[in-house]
Amino acid sequence: MFVALNKNKERVHIASTLLTEKYYCPICGEELIVKRGTINAHHFAHKINSNCANNDGWHYDMSEWHYDWQNQFPVENQEVIFTYNNKTHRADVFINNTIIEFQHSHISESEFNDRNTFYRNLGYKVVWIFDVEDKDIEYLKDSNDGRIISWKNPIRFLKNINCEDLYLDVYLQIGEGIWYRQPDYKNIKDFNQLKIKGNIIKISDNSFDGLYTFKSDDFYSDIEIIDSYYNLNLQNKRKYPYKLKPNFHKLTDEIYIYDIDDFYGYCPYRKTDLYNHKECHDCNYLDENCMRCMYRFKNINKENISEIYDIKYDKDGRVIYIDIEINNQRKKYNLKPLPSYTKSLIEFSKILKNVKHARFLNIESGVNVQLSRYNMNRLINTGKCFGKLCNQYKKASSKEYEIFNWYKSEWVLTWYLE
Repeated sequence: MFVALNKNKERVHIASTLLTEKYYCPICGEELIVKRGTINAHHFAHKINSNCANNDGWHYDMSEWHYDWQNQFPVENQEVIFTYNNKTHRADVFINNTIIEFQHSHISESEFNDRNTFYRNLGYKVVWIFDVEDKDIEYLKDSNDGRIISWKNPIRFLKNINCEDLYLDVYLQIGEGIWYRQPDYKNIKDFNQLKIKGNIIKISDNSFDGLYTFKSDDFYSDIEIIDSYYNLNLQNKRKYPYKLKPNFHKLTDEIYIYDIDDFYGYCPYRKTDLYNHKECHDCNYLDENCMRCMYRFKNINKENISEIYDIKYDKDGRVIYIDIEINNQRKKYNLKPLPSYTKSLIEFSKILKNVKHARFLNIESGVNVQLSRYNMNRLINTGKCFGKLCNQYKKASSKEYEIFNWYKSEWVLTWYLE
């Protein structure tokens, strides 16, 4: 660790230690050793017989790279201690309700997931920055919605992350930090005097082309990441020069995301939960493939947008947050969430009050069922769900069966009869 407590329980950074003082672990309270070696960065360590590391269970990176990244943030934001469910851990950086974890050494998939779950349960987003400067990563080409990156020997479990998770971002540092290029950068307040490079990429799509290829929405600078959490108060600040032109196609709602011939969802134009997406052609806000809708963004003059910094989507692909530069002013918008396409069967039963029969598809299991008005009322009143099973030709069985998982939000409406 790089931050410990002195005898007065004040936080002390490893760079400010005195030989005459004793220092203690912020988690267990044990006296620590000050290590000043030549392999790892200077750090505090427990004595040999300590149980603190065993009780913690996580493996903390003590590399120079980790030390340098952590020191780009104020000391009060470094190595912040959190406790949840009788477990205590320390975050590399905690700032603006975000945990930032820096990883140079190996980390297992189970510990990676454990850390994400621990901080998510506390209500925080987790941002990971992995050191991959010496890895075989190659920029291939640009696509319509990002840059295609090849990674010959990847950290394999990163193929399993959910890139649509709003509480998780994973960045890869592929080039040296600005503290090496320009060690005094924090004293420079003129943006034009900074040596900015796009030395970081973000894993934005890992679901295609096998194990070794993924998409990054853009190149980022370490300055950009630091400045987004810890204001550097730069003058003459402008968009970063390595950025592509804004991709306006991303400033839309995805409206057809399931591999289903026919299903219903919420239409913001019609303001109804029962709008068939195959009929979504008549309001002039669709793209040419009828896949994305810009109705909610019709009042934004795209010609005046000079930068799109960030876009967040819900699990159905609709925009819930945008951070853009418009008319030379940076603006952030939280959009009103739209009803989800997927609901539980009891939620659908309450919506479909005047419907005689309806069919639903479970997008997780592939089960297709038909419920009558009687079945839906019975579900509302008793919590028991019965209905007819439908085969691949959409023909309903003559016999009714008990339907399970009706309480889970993993059903879509595919047909109904009033």
